[in-house]
Amino acid sequence: MFRQEMAPKFVKVDFRNQIGAKFETSVKESIDDCDEGLRLMNEAQKVADALQVRKAHLLKQRHHIRELSRVVEESHDSASLQENHWHLCKIISRADEEYKNLEKKIEAMCFDMTKLETKLKKTYKALQEATTAILPEELLRNGESWTIHGEYEVRKALATLNTSDHKPSGPVVVISTGDKPIQSLSELLLRLGKGGHQVKIKLLDSFWAKETPLADCAKLEHFIKEGYGVSVLSFMGHMRESTLQNLGAKRLRKIGLRLETASDVNLFNDSPAIDCYRHICISKRVSANDFLTKIKRGKLLCIHVVALEDKDLSWFTKVLEKLIPDKSDTEIYLPACGLTDSGVMKLLQDVKALGGIKRLWFEKDIFPPSEKVLLESAAKLTRINLEWDFTHI
Repeated sequence: MFRQEMAPKFVKVDFRNQIGAKFETSVKESIDDCDEGLRLMNEAQKVADALQVRKAHLLKQRHHIRELSRVVEESHDSASLQENHWHLCKIISRADEEYKNLEKKIEAMCFDMTKLETKLKKTYKALQEATTAILPEELLRNGESWTIHGEYEVRKALATLNTSDHKPSGPVVVISTGDKPIQSLSELLLRLGKGGHQVKIKLLDSFWAKETPLADCAKLEHFIKEGYGVSVLSFMGHMRESTLQNLGAKRLRKIGLRLETASDVNLFNDSPAIDCYRHICISKRVSANDFLTKIKRGKLLCIHVVALEDKDLSWFTKVLEKLIPDKSDTEIYLPACGLTDSGVMKLLQDVKALGGIKRLWFEKDIFPPSEKVLLESAAKLTRINLEWDFTHI
């Protein structure tokens, strides 16, 4: 699938004079490094041969020392004593000269090896940069942050991990949305888990589903079974209680779960969510009167409602009243918002009366500039900020 990407790219650039020339230079420098390394290996073999010769002479030294010691102890023949002493002196003199030559060779080789190590790192980095310029779409970049959004980028990530030594820097962000869903989530998570990479999982197509979605448990089953759940830093999606309990994430920083029924509040309260940033998406199918338990106090609480319209405001206000804990730091996210400007005005007044709500987040600019200015002015009076982009999801 990457071949189709490559052809248009090379049509648009002067490969020979720009990218190609840089890549060829980097390859040549790397080849030169290999040649230098091979030369040093030949030198190392010569040093090894010299060490063998030196060892042989040292063994002869030991032999003559022992002979001389024996003659001194056993014989009073001065001629024999002189002869053994003379042989020892010749061997010692010759071995000393060999040592000096060997020392020079080893010093020179160590110096060259240090130079080669430095040059190898430099040329490898240059070659990686040149390779990336040629194949920027086929492989994800080495040593950079990876955000994998949709099935197409999943295939790229898997190709990168399986066919190269490229690795991400820091946690890998995995995003599945309605317009860019991921079908191979299980395969990707298993590969990332095997590589020891931390992950942030954002299954927004289920978390923000307008209708009740299928749970994401099956997609996570093998990943959790292999014990990789500990690598999850954040999760947003639709998860059952058993899967949440088995996740085993010890460093969870953010969790986002759907409330499809009022009883899901208990699941949320019993989850690790108290100690991290918390997101809940409330289904409009749930009656406000069904909520009997407030969400426990903890870190920042973000409440999401998909496709909120003016007719839903009475229901939503009652839900907030039932769920938001006292003295809570709360924000509201409104994906696919269908509110009119007057609906936003009413929502501002309602949440001001409830207290504790700091921001209203809209997925994008859904109002013309003139109405937006009026809404922001009204929001200032309530001390509630209006944000027009989901920058913290």
